[in-house]
Amino acid sequence: MGELPTRSQLKEGMSVSIVATKDTHTGKRTVGIIRNINSRGDYDSNGIMVVLNDEAWTRGRVKEIISTTENRPINLDIPNTEDMHNEFKQTFGVPVDGGKANDIKFAVAKEVAAFWNAKGGRLFIGVHDDGHITGLKKDLKQHKDSDKLESAIRSYLGDTLDKPLTYELRFAENDEYLVIHIPIRKKGEWVYIDGEFFVREGNRAQKYTTQRASEYQRMYGGDGR
Repeated sequence: MGELPTRSQLKEGMSVSIVATKDTHTGKRTVGIIRNINSRGDYDSNGIMVVLNDEAWTRGRVKEIISTTENRPINLDIPNTEDMHNEFKQTFGVPVDGGKANDIKFAVAKEVAAFWNAKGGRLFIGVHDDGHITGLKKDLKQHKDSDKLESAIRSYLGDTLDKPLTYELRFAENDEYLVIHIPIRKKGEWVYIDGEFFVREGNRAQKYTTQRASEYQRMYGGDGR
C-alpha cells in the first residue's frame, strides 16, 4: 500500500505535509495542522483527505506526518543571550521599531533555515534581543488566537522555504511567548530560500555565496555541523 500515512495514524492537531486540492496538478506541498479528517477509509493511494486549521481551511491529501501532538518536551527556558543555538524575535510579523512586516517574517524564515543548515536550535518569538519577554499580544491581536498564529507561521515557512521541514512549535504558559525548535537535520537535507543559503554562525544567520555553500555542504554533508 505504499508509505502514505493511514487514517488511523492521523489525529486532529497533527502537523502534516499535504498536496492541496488546488495544487494537485503541480504536486506542491503545504505544511499545516489538521483541523478535520475527511476520508472514511483507513488508506487511500492518493493520501488521506484532511482540512487544515488555517484561514482558508485548505483541503488536501496527506503525504507525510511532520509531527504529532505527543512529541518530546521542548526546553522553553529563555537563555541569557542569543548564541549559536538560540535566537530572539519580538514578533512574527507585526512591525516594531519602524520595521516592515514582510522583512520581519523573512527574518524568522532566514533564522529557521540557518539553524537547519547548521546544528539546529531554538527561535523564540515574543522575546527582546536583550532576553526580556515582550509577549505575543501584537501577534495574537492580528491572528485572533494562538492556533491561528501557529497556522500562519507554519504556512509562511512552508511557502518561503524550498522544502517542508520537521520542526516543533510550542507556546509558553499563558501564551507569553513561543519557541520554534529546529532539530539537527538529516544527512544531505539542505534548505534554501529563493536560491539563497543561510547558516547559523555565532548569534546570527549568515548568507553564503554559491561557492562557499558548495564547500560547506561537501565538508558538512553528514548529520549537522
